Amino acid sequence: IGSLVSVVKASAFEGFSRLLLGKEKQPDIFYPDQGLAGKLDLPQVHCATVSSLKLEEDRFYSFESSGVDVIDMECSAFFAAAGHVTLKAAAVLYVSDVIKAKPFYQPLDESSQKVLSSSLSRGVNLLCALSKANTND
Repeated sequence: IGSLVSVVKASAFEGFSRLLLGKEKQPDIFYPDQGLAGKLDLPQVHCATVSSLKLEEDRFYSFESSGVDVIDMECSAFFAAAGHVTLKAAAVLYVSDVIKAKPFYQPLDESSQKVLSSSLSRGVNLLCALSKANTND
């Protein structure tokens, strides 16, 4: 919890009905701008974008065997939209829970809350510095 990561590949699993019924198809894959993402000095992860965080537990082993490192609800759509309008995009996520070990629906202890707050501040500072450095690109 609290780790900052850079998404280098986002698999689109947003179809709720398909996910609920276990009828997953090969997901569409979306990528960040390589130049922009390459400037992020963070661990690189493969993200699965889902439409239900609760269903992520049921699909945990499937995601794990597919090389998915993190789960979110927006990243593939964000990359797809940026690509559609030809804008550069990158994603920095902070890890707020751990499937099965520290699920999102369990309250965080005070220590974990402080770690998340610090992580959020680091992420904001990183993105502000990156934005400032790329205003002339």
